[in-house]
Amino acid sequence: MLGKVSMVIPCYNKEHYIGDMLKSVLAQKWNHLEVILINDGSSDGTRKVIEQCMPKFFARGFEIVLIDQENQGVASAVKNGLIRVTGEYVCFPDCDDLLHLEYVSALVEALERFPEVDCAVCDDMRNRWNLGFPLLEKVRGGKGLLQNTEALIPEWILGKIMPSVCVMMIRSSVIKEVNMVEHFITNICTTQEPQIWLPLLAAGKVIYHIDRPLYKSIARTGSITTSQTTVEKIYYYAEAKRRLIQATLKNNVISDIKLEYYCKLADLAFFDLVARRLIQTRRGIHLQEENEKAFVTTVNHTGLLSYPLAVSSVERTGFRITYRAVSNYLLGYVPEEKGTLEAISNTQGRLIAYGAGNVAKQILPAFLQCHIIPYFIWDQKAEEGDQLLGIPLEVPDYVSLSKDDTIILLLNGNRDVEEELEKYDTEVIYYEEVLDALAIKHFPELAVVKYD
Repeated sequence: MLGKVSMVIPCYNKEHYIGDMLKSVLAQKWNHLEVILINDGSSDGTRKVIEQCMPKFFARGFEIVLIDQENQGVASAVKNGLIRVTGEYVCFPDCDDLLHLEYVSALVEALERFPEVDCAVCDDMRNRWNLGFPLLEKVRGGKGLLQNTEALIPEWILGKIMPSVCVMMIRSSVIKEVNMVEHFITNICTTQEPQIWLPLLAAGKVIYHIDRPLYKSIARTGSITTSQTTVEKIYYYAEAKRRLIQATLKNNVISDIKLEYYCKLADLAFFDLVARRLIQTRRGIHLQEENEKAFVTTVNHTGLLSYPLAVSSVERTGFRITYRAVSNYLLGYVPEEKGTLEAISNTQGRLIAYGAGNVAKQILPAFLQCHIIPYFIWDQKAEEGDQLLGIPLEVPDYVSLSKDDTIILLLNGNRDVEEELEKYDTEVIYYEEVLDALAIKHFPELAVVKYD
């Protein structure tokens, strides 16, 4: 008998996208599915689209449960969905994204192959689950297998692991074991990620990482990320997320000492989230200095560093480099010296940045401030005359590459691009490597192993 998988899918005003998502569910190779759709008070035609698809689900042999509720937010929708789960395994795709046809089968097969594994995760088609950062060796129990996962809580809070629950599948028995439903908080309107991830990590549950891009998240107008269009909304969301993380930690972390430490990390992550969002708004750019000063004050107040951080250090390098140095130190991660900055400065040909999306908008200002200036930026959607931060955008021209060129990838993982670049004798550097090198250069005091 195939293990039954319950999909918990909150839905709110996604009339134009949910149909494609449901088609990708119908295309799954796994046959034993329970699809739980929670219509969170949609005011458009979302429910009608679901109703039109229901006969196809029944014909496919899938169970489908449609729950209607007044608009209460995604956390409430997820909780009400979890209450109805009857499958052995649970996953949480968003209603406007797309699934690889082996999304379910690959995650289930990992859980059935390894009985000791509590949760399996895959990669997003545009983001790796670990965001390109090396996980601490001390939590590795073999290739892809992560044990003693409470050690990953700091990485999750500080943003070194993808927070999305869309790439994960959990045993339903584990959800009951950690009392996830009973502790679910619905009165802090933000996201559901902390309430699903942190209980698992706090309980030290075993995770298996499948190095395959089986999920495709798509940035839509009106999503949590894209709807943060004003400074007020950015700060509201960041504060709500901080409160939710800290409240969830209090429900799941037994040690007072660890709880205090994790909550301090959440205080620091607040400024990182604000910084990443502010740079995408015109008015927000002028508030970066205020955010940086508040970050320095908070870091020094926590007492987590071995010496006081100076505002002048952030002014010299920018927030992104400073945050990288601080987070690496707090995680006990000392990057390997790869001669990255020397490779960039010794480039005989063109220095090309690849990617003009959110990563570029967040990272490029720091690179420019540190005098790393690409000739131009490659972007698939570039049109004549387009620029980003004064740098011209061009459509990728792979055949023009030579061994004298250097490319900095401003991506969190795009296998199509990486595989294409492997065909050419061109130096390829990931932006994380540049950040690490700059962090070591400007904050050598933090490039040491931190002992507890």
